[in-house]
Amino acid sequence: MLESVHGFKIEPELRQIVLKLGQEIVDFRDKKIAHAKMPRLDHGLTWNKEGRVSITVGFWYPKPTDKYFQTADVRDLWKLLEQYTDLWTRFIILNRQKAKLRSKSGQVKAD
Repeated sequence: MLESVHGFKIEPELRQIVLKLGQEIVDFRDKKIAHAKMPRLDHGLTWNKEGRVSITVGFWYPKPTDKYFQTADVRDLWKLLEQYTDLWTRFIILNRQKAKLRSKSGQVKAD
């Protein structure tokens, strides 16, 4: 959409990481935290013997239909966020000419 409407250059890696972040972080936040209205939900952190930490959602007094949820390791999520930040910075640099402010005469204002 941004490419066709505004002519922005978008690296495929940026598209991929946005989708991955949507699955790993946004969906978990929206579906398991923000919109989960069950009073039996219990949020916490878990770690294994290798020290890998994840965010978990469990239930008090679980029913057979309740499902336990867990994020990826928080270090892996942090790496995704760092990669996204780097790719977003590259996107801005690649497209900075399209974002320059223009005067009424149409000339690009100096930095």
